[in-house]
Amino acid sequence: MDKLQHYYSKYIEQKIVVLAFISVFVLLYNSSFIALFAKWVKWDEGLSHGLPVLVIVIAGILSYNSHSKENDSHKGRGAIPSSLVLLATSLAWGVANIVHITIIEQLLLVPIFWLFWATAFGFKSAFRISYQLSLLLLALPIWDYLETPLVDLSSLVVNFLVTVVGIPAMTEGNSIYIPSGHILIADGCSGARYLAVSLVLSYLSGMMNGYNLKQRIAALLMGTALGLLANWIRIFALIIIGHITEMQSSLMSDHEFFGWALFAAILFPSIYFSPAYKIKEKIRLAPSFTLPRIILALTCLSAGPLIVMLSGYESEEKHPYIALPSSYTVDQDVSLPVAQYRIDRGHRSSGYLSNEQVYVQIDQYRKSDANQKLVPYFRSPYNRALWLIEHTEIIEAVDQTATMTTFRRKGTNNRVMQVQWFNTGGFGSSTIVGAKLAQFPAILLGRNTFDIYTIQLTCFRHCEKDQLVIASKKFYYLLKEEND
Repeated sequence: MDKLQHYYSKYIEQKIVVLAFISVFVLLYNSSFIALFAKWVKWDEGLSHGLPVLVIVIAGILSYNSHSKENDSHKGRGAIPSSLVLLATSLAWGVANIVHITIIEQLLLVPIFWLFWATAFGFKSAFRISYQLSLLLLALPIWDYLETPLVDLSSLVVNFLVTVVGIPAMTEGNSIYIPSGHILIADGCSGARYLAVSLVLSYLSGMMNGYNLKQRIAALLMGTALGLLANWIRIFALIIIGHITEMQSSLMSDHEFFGWALFAAILFPSIYFSPAYKIKEKIRLAPSFTLPRIILALTCLSAGPLIVMLSGYESEEKHPYIALPSSYTVDQDVSLPVAQYRIDRGHRSSGYLSNEQVYVQIDQYRKSDANQKLVPYFRSPYNRALWLIEHTEIIEAVDQTATMTTFRRKGTNNRVMQVQWFNTGGFGSSTIVGAKLAQFPAILLGRNTFDIYTIQLTCFRHCEKDQLVIASKKFYYLLKEEND
């Protein structure tokens, strides 16, 4: 009896320590959690499951079973290697925070906490919470980056199903045309929300049913399949309803409830009938710890937040906006045939050469304070409801690489060829991903300029690549000559 009371007292004491550790971690990395919280409380968006997931993760870490009365933290194993990796990862978070690459700093939260735990309590203890902790990845804003591939996959599958049942339809990218109308598989129809919720429920099923690692992986794979299937069936059902009702059904404009009801009907039976195994009850012990490891873990954990606190952004002298070459007709009302990135902050210069059907545009952004991103957030560079990308390649059109893209307007043979490149604080890039990564050296060097250069050529049926390359080089060298 005394032994049980001893274990219970130690259990309560150590759980308080674990709660304190979690609290310290959240406080030190509060900027990342505040940004996440802002997304989690938007109940109608893709991360509305974030707060329940956070509660489940914390509860899982607090209640995990150590399966032994011994912990490797007392033996001092792994403290130095894990602390060095923790230090490097924390500093990486600090740099990402300084340059405002939010997705990187949020993704680093999971490995930072795992390494923090491993340094303080030992690798054995850290591995035992890995499954619970990894659930937090499903509450991070990674789903925006999956929307485009999920939309493309949904379009392929739904097009196949429509062909099988014999509905007369024509598919162009994410657009499906039936005799009575046009159905667009937009980003909101990607199924990312269904996939995320399905994976969360599969995680919980694996934890509650006593699955081993292989069974948990199988449950996650099944959850992935069912989450995708639910979205495909939803889109296919809407096409059938639209075809039968000649697009007059109210579901064609408001199908939010319909989608979740269908999702529940598909997923919940599989969870209810999933096999469960009896979980052996053992004395639950929180991880053991020693004061030197605690101090070492807290010191390394504080490195990233410390450099953020000490950093201060001092803007360079204000850079004048770049002017278009004088040979181009400058008109702020001129818009590119395929409209590109546009946000409120920034300066846009547009022009064209009417005799060559060449359109040019420069978007210029200037970082003026520490709270601004150098490269703004861009969701979609063009209107996917109107345009298809037929071809894209990286070319040497100027002194740096650029992306050449061929667009075709849906339902027509009208095409637009585009050359585009980016400049982040003097570092050139052919893609927006490269431009975002260039923020690291640019901001650390105190540079505050970000520019997007876009040249488009209108054509019909066939576009001449050489014509656009020549136009791009002409624009680039004139721009350089007149603005130096």
